[in-house]
Amino acid sequence: MTSDDSGSAGGECIEVAWVKSSAIHVRDSKDTTRGSFTVSPAAWSSLLFTVVGNHLAQNPNPRSTPEL
Repeated sequence: MTSDDSGSAGGECIEVAWVKSSAIHVRDSKDTTRGSFTVSPAAWSSLLFTVVGNHLAQNPNPRSTPEL
């Protein structure tokens, strides 16, 4: 998956792959040799909630991010 805002001008981009509805793999789209990391769907949802809603600026302690 690639963001619509991701152009050819560079920047920081990631690739995301869903695997059997139980895991999500994330890696750097420009340096795929660095490997990937895996998160649960719940952790991915929490990350998106934090990033999209800018909740990190409001709540800098990720351990206390509200449940979805």
